[in-house]
Amino acid sequence: MRALFFLLLAVFVLPVSAQDTEVKSADNVYVADGLVYYSLTNNAIVPADEKTATNWDILINGVELHANRAGLVITEAFDAVAEAPLEGMKNGMMKTADGEVWYNYDMNTHEISPKGDMTFVLMLADDSYAKLTVDSYYHRITEEPRYMSFRYVIAGGGERSFMD
Repeated sequence: MRALFFLLLAVFVLPVSAQDTEVKSADNVYVADGLVYYSLTNNAIVPADEKTATNWDILINGVELHANRAGLVITEAFDAVAEAPLEGMKNGMMKTADGEVWYNYDMNTHEISPKGDMTFVLMLADDSYAKLTVDSYYHRITEEPRYMSFRYVIAGGGERSFMD
């Protein structure tokens, strides 16, 4: 009975932002046909002819990720990033402060592999915050290149925290 009480307390009393941090994923987003506008809020591609200033969050151009509003890359693993920083976000292509990108490129095999310690932090079009990590640049089944898969969390309730 006591466990049920605490469960109900957590469900009904905790703020929505403490419960709204589920990890979402986008699998096999085809990024070879030029610019790809993506809405993290809707977890969907926004057709280029339908894009507005507020209906997309990231622009994918090959291996480059650009923030619609603002963003940056933090050299920490996805799970270690607890909240969006107050400073350092910029509009445009997201790199680390040292100019590093999110991937490794193998000159011999021409393969692209994600760095495990790179997390994108973005201010979304609706003023909420998200963190994102790229898991793969290859189709999960066919292994063809230019199919990006990534995971992300949107902070709930206008907060900067990504933790439950």
